[in-house]
Amino acid sequence: MTTSFRKPEPLRNVTNKADKEPAKTTVRLNRIEEVVYRQQKIGDESQIVMVDKYSDDIFKYFLSIDKPYTYANEGVPWKMRSLLVDWIIDIHEKLGMCHDTLFLAINLIDRFLGLRVIPSSKLQLVGVSALMIACKYEEVVCPALQTFVLLTEKTLTDEEVRKAEKYMLHTLNYDLQYVSPLNFLRKCSKANNYEINSRMVGKYLLELMTLYEEFLAFKGSIRAATAMYLSRKMTLHDQCKNLFVIYSGHTKEDIRECFIALVRIIGGDIPFENIQNKYNLPKFFHVSSFVKEYSKKHFR
Repeated sequence: MTTSFRKPEPLRNVTNKADKEPAKTTVRLNRIEEVVYRQQKIGDESQIVMVDKYSDDIFKYFLSIDKPYTYANEGVPWKMRSLLVDWIIDIHEKLGMCHDTLFLAINLIDRFLGLRVIPSSKLQLVGVSALMIACKYEEVVCPALQTFVLLTEKTLTDEEVRKAEKYMLHTLNYDLQYVSPLNFLRKCSKANNYEINSRMVGKYLLELMTLYEEFLAFKGSIRAATAMYLSRKMTLHDQCKNLFVIYSGHTKEDIRECFIALVRIIGGDIPFENIQNKYNLPKFFHVSSFVKEYSKKHFR
């Protein structure tokens, strides 16, 4: 894989070191919210997968290492990078992978491009390599290498992908730790008891943000809270508002700028076909069409 070096500018949102603990969000619950909170607490205590004893500390730690970052690559302009990510979204869906794999792959792509200048002809190779690494990290079963090669219509060879995968891992110093915004989205959706329609719209909006450069300025927790806040409004599932503040860790003022940017994006024409086609499938409740129609009515 032919590359040239430039001054390293690693993304600052990936680190093992936590900053000072973020300020606590203080809100008062109404009577109904208190009942819901207590019931959820009892439910969490009875389920070992919720690690109730440590969940608050885990969430605080995630918030403390959640950082925004900037994109900079002399050889790959943002538009080209977004088209790559939209293509990765399509490949990811065809392979039936989990959402965490996609977000990790996008993070690996951005981190790698933040450290190396590569020719645009190698961009697809970067995307496939990142998706393979993310798949091995997140999935129970990883598709065979030949499957990835076939999905590129054999424009890449097995050996090219193997070498690129090793090179990417070496460049990233084998550091795959990443606080996915999906972790925050799941926490936010707890406020309305993980209601499926609002959560699906939230996932679409959160994924859509990965294609627009202006959202890099916001932390993952801010993007997740914004996506879920807007989806709750759109689907009329905006109950337990104070619980939402507690679970998201952010107030309306915290997410105001990100919210305005998101409304502006969905209120216009979205040029990325793969993500819209993906979220127009029945299993995703046709939410891309729903968001499009809602936006025409309310944001234009």
